[in-house]
Amino acid sequence: MTLIDLSHPLATGMAVYPGDTTTPVISRLSAHGEGRHQSSAFTSGCHAGTHIDLPLHFRVGEPALEDFPVGRCEGTAVALDAPEGAIPPAVLAGVDLAAVDFVLLRTGWARHWGAPQYYRAGPG
Repeated sequence: MTLIDLSHPLATGMAVYPGDTTTPVISRLSAHGEGRHQSSAFTSGCHAGTHIDLPLHFRVGEPALEDFPVGRCEGTAVALDAPEGAIPPAVLAGVDLAAVDFVLLRTGWARHWGAPQYYRAGPG
């Protein structure tokens, strides 16, 4: 089995989804030293970096983060090439999805990660 990590690292000041006002801030609170440990603080809005929009984001009464089992984010998948502008039905033609939990579409959009256009008119 191959594990595919879809996450990007979080960093202070990174771009966030347009309209969000809280950009990530990572602050060092203490450093190593005699009898000390290093510690940090992290502040961020919910739409920074790699994330999933939970059902509550879209519908009242649906599961929130504390109710969402992390196991729902793992399973079998098929990864397909879907260049920008590809129509998903055409990409899926002839693909047997009976044994998969997820379909991953490689659109090439990841090349814009970290640039302002990442959040503009991306594939959806």
